[in-house]
Amino acid sequence: MGLTILVRITAVPGKEELLEIEMKKLINITRAEPGCTN
Repeated sequence: MGLTILVRITAVPGKEELLEIEMKKLINITRAEPGCTN
């Protein structure tokens, strides 16, 4: 949930797509870490 809030705070017009790509990367990294199950 914290990541969603961070995206909303840092969202800039025209940058939403870039942020979405970056968030997907972060989510993939988080999922790859052992013991991180949501």
